[in-house]
Amino acid sequence: MKFGLFFLNFLNSKRSSDQVIEEMLDTAHYADQLSFDTVAVYENHFSNYGAVGAPLTVAGFLLGMTQHLKVASLNHVITTHHPVRVAEEACLLDQMSEGRFVFGFSDCEKSTDMRFFNRPTDAQFKVFEACYEIINDAFSTGYCHPDNDFFSFPKISVNPHAYTEGGPAQFVNATS
Repeated sequence: MKFGLFFLNFLNSKRSSDQVIEEMLDTAHYADQLSFDTVAVYENHFSNYGAVGAPLTVAGFLLGMTQHLKVASLNHVITTHHPVRVAEEACLLDQMSEGRFVFGFSDCEKSTDMRFFNRPTDAQFKVFEACYEIINDAFSTGYCHPDNDFFSFPKISVNPHAYTEGGPAQFVNATS
């Protein structure tokens, strides 16, 4: 049986962001020592629902401080990031951790975040699909060459290519 946990990193009047982050680091350290399989980090912006706006950055730190633990981005919000940059960062984490990084991603839950990051809210699901297609191509082939309504550029190599054949393990986080 495999055990894992995820960090929502809620903030409140009794827990500062410093405390929340320290607790996350301590918990990940113990989870690694106790042979947990995976920890995952949640992305959130502009609210007390989470202290982490950059789950891939946190994942890199956690991968560096652990030996065996897989580390996942619980919901890297791909619609508010450039997909090539996402693919580069995810492949780099996959390489540096020798396959311990798990790429969890999602669409943006809040239209306010989409507007803040200057992303089209009227075609949000299509943006999500376009981003995922680029990221998945980069993971599986090492290259991408999109030509859709949102992204169009010549064929490029995403460096480094993924360590894991086909790219890091993936899951999509969804709500209904």
